[in-house]
Amino acid sequence: MSIRVSRETKSGYATYGIAGDENTGLHSSAADTISIMAGGSNILPPTTSGYRIPVWIPLAITGGASSSGVFASLANPFGATVQIVKAVLVISTQSSGASTLDIGVGANASTSNDGLFDGLSGATAGTYNNTNNGGTNGKAAQAWASTGYLNVAEASGNVDALVATLWVQVLVP
Repeated sequence: MSIRVSRETKSGYATYGIAGDENTGLHSSAADTISIMAGGSNILPPTTSGYRIPVWIPLAITGGASSSGVFASLANPFGATVQIVKAVLVISTQSSGASTLDIGVGANASTSNDGLFDGLSGATAGTYNNTNNGGTNGKAAQAWASTGYLNVAEASGNVDALVATLWVQVLVP
């Protein structure tokens, strides 16, 4: 499969279109590798240049009365160590009482880690990212081992009624 993005200006406004072309555009291989092609040459080879296309992974989070410790978890789906380069937590429904969350990568689905968010309040709806809201131990990036788990844990208080989505952006080898 290949596509070409074209730009055309009409009445002073730029418009973009996608057209099929075998030599120019984005190409997807059988191994799901995406290459950017120009004249039949890969201008951004993903395996030799170090460039990677970031992938966003969502994790649905729902707190309940029995939640304590790790209450939401996701095993690394890539089969290789990847780098989490950004984490965004969207709390759509705040917890019913005071609570704090620790979010990070653990060795298993029950190990709490605060490598992305440390002590973030779950009691206020809103959008938070690990760069600005990471807390004391939250890092801008964290490695996610091939056998590791992305874990969300109740650090304190009670996460009853909490509804959120954690989005992590990873660089896949």
